[in-house]
Formats: sequence, structure tokens, C-alpha cells
Amino acid sequence: MGEELCHSIIGTLARRAGVSKQDLAVVATLHDALRLHSLWSAEHGVRVGVHVRALAGVIGIAAREAATYGLCACLHDIGKLKVPMHILNKPDTLTKDERAVIEQHPSFGFRCIRHLSPALRIMAEAMIELHHENYDGSGYPLGLAGEEIPTSVHITHICDVYDAIRADRPYRRGMSREQAVAIMEENAALFHPGYFEAFKNNLETPALLPS
Repeated sequence: MGEELCHSIIGTLARRAGVSKQDLAVVATLHDALRLHSLWSAEHGVRVGVHVRALAGVIGIAAREAATYGLCACLHDIGKLKVPMHILNKPDTLTKDERAVIEQHPSFGFRCIRHLSPALRIMAEAMIELHHENYDGSGYPLGLAGEEIPTSVHITHICDVYDAIRADRPYRRGMSREQAVAIMEENAALFHPGYFEAFKNNLETPALLPS
């Protein structure tokens, strides 16, 4: 995506969300820090934010709140700042111990967003901590299920998995849209059924463009 485009998207989301200049500066600074640590993680976060904002709008979330969802989703993986680079960028299968470290990134993320305003921090905390929770209760770290999981997190989870499959990673090439949807359909129990259906039916929704 490139640094300039990422900053432009973050700025657009912030304006549409009506957040303060200070909150925008914090989000942009955290994004830059993650870029230096793991470029693919940082750009994945922004793409997820774009998808989240679009899907939130599709399911009827008001425009300003949808943009807030998107802005917070840009930080969903910020806890990876605390994961060693050699684990994040390992081109081979992770060991059990390395996987355990990766799975701590939702908890690590709390330490990174303390300078956000309280309202934005509360939403961001939910996305950071819970974006690996599954609709069927099989996720982590808390094993929440169904409506125990906030709407913003359900949406972020769907968009996170989709982009993770689509994008290149150190250990594999990205897959096509059709392949990504097929894999997600095979694992549909992990996703909120209504939001997942809305996502599949609106993959042609225009991406968020800087303005």
C-alpha cells in the first residue's frame, strides 16, 4: 500500500469519525511504529480498517460510528509490536512455543494504546483483545461465543481473516478472492452468520478512498 496511502486512509477515517487531532496523531504514530517492526502487519491493519468501515456501513451502522470502527480496526494487531521480529517474519511453520508468543499479541496490545482518549480506547481495546474470538466459542483468549462478542469485533474478525488469506505473508503467497471466500465458508462456524453473509454479498463495495 505504501506509507503515504496508509496515512491518507487513517486520516480519512479519523475525519469521518470526528476524532481529535491528538487521537489521530496517536493512531498514526502507532501505525508508523508497527511499520518499522513488521511492514506487512501494519499494512494489513489498514486494509482491515477499510474493510471494517465498509462492512459496518453495509449492516446499518451509522457513518460516523462505522468510521470509528474502521479507525480502531487499523490497530487490531498493534500488540505485534511486542512479538519478536524473527517470529513474525519466520518463513516456516511456527513451533508450539512461537505460536504461544504470537497468541499473546491481543494482550500485549493493551499496553500500546493508553494515550488514546477514553471513548476511542474502549472500542480499540475490544478489537485488540477479542479479534481472535470465534462465533462458535473456539477462539482465544477468552473463549467467548455468539452475542457475547461485540458487533465491532465480529466485523473485525471477518475482515481480519479475509485479508490474512488474501495478502502475502512471509510463509506463503496470498490467495485469490474466490479462494479466500471458499476457505471462510468451509469454516463458517467461526463467523457471525448474518455479518458473514453481508460481507460475502458486498465484496464489490467500493474501497474507502482518501478525500
